[in-house]
Amino acid sequence: MPKIEFKNSLFLISLFLLKPSFVIAQTAEVKSIRGVVQDTKSAPLSYVNVFLQNSYDGGVSDSRGYFEILTKKNGPQVLIASMIGFEKSSKKMNLDKPGLESIKFILREEAIAMPEATITASSFSSGDEKGVTLKRLEILTTPGAAADISSRTTNFSRFVYFGVTFTFR
Repeated sequence: MPKIEFKNSLFLISLFLLKPSFVIAQTAEVKSIRGVVQDTKSAPLSYVNVFLQNSYDGGVSDSRGYFEILTKKNGPQVLIASMIGFEKSSKKMNLDKPGLESIKFILREEAIAMPEATITASSFSSGDEKGVTLKRLEILTTPGAAADISSRTTNFSRFVYFGVTFTFR
């Protein structure tokens, strides 16, 4: 009969005793947090980020403003709704209590302050060619031009626009 060492038997006993705790830890209850996001005029807001603070659990509101988040978190949590152009809103909640199906966020519009930008243009050219010659019809039929060049050149036969010299015949 083989001799079983004490270390091996202690390892096997501890393995059988700890195994149920691994199973319990992996079967945490999944909770569903549902709600809607609207603006101050009660219009639904789509594509709003809704997430639990300090976690990766979250989602995005749909075209009707509704969202659903699945999480295994417990206890007190902070739910945040944010979108560019709107003030961030948060709600404290306890995930162990009922009422996770009727969360309502109302977001207020917020002006986005940006630093002043100055745009300047000058005429310059690069390469061997001095300029490009276009006829009026080419300007009117060029995709994306929207005839904006011809509206500025009705009294000119030659001009420079963003570094390109235009000559009309």
